[in-house]
Amino acid sequence: MRGEAAGGGRAWKVSSLMPIRILISQMAPLLADIIAPIVAAQPDMRIVGRAEGDANLVKAAERCRADVIILGQGPSTERRYDELLYSCSHLKIIELVDEGRSGLLFELRPHRVLLGEMSPPGLLDAIRASTSRHAAPI
Repeated sequence: MRGEAAGGGRAWKVSSLMPIRILISQMAPLLADIIAPIVAAQPDMRIVGRAEGDANLVKAAERCRADVIILGQGPSTERRYDELLYSCSHLKIIELVDEGRSGLLFELRPHRVLLGEMSPPGLLDAIRASTSRHAAPI
């Protein structure tokens, strides 16, 4: 089965496994309202919840069994996600920066990836690339 990112993004081989479970948190309501329908329109992705504040993020990720958390930019540009990543080691975190135009990928392994300019297809590609359930772009 092949998936196309909205807006003409890369073609992806989509796994027939469970969809990617996505938690949206700590972003401006307008940005969340833009991202939610883009992600929800993908057959291999499901938004499983929204969470507010760092204190509830670990509990929300565990409760929703999230695979990916998409976060808006916080007050500090150097946020730490150690507790969250150690609590949910499979989790990937996509932090949107520069008012949602760029993004960073955080994983338990000790590195982060600059995702560059974020567009709807770019965000969908970043979500798919951050999970091990999907093949690389074709």
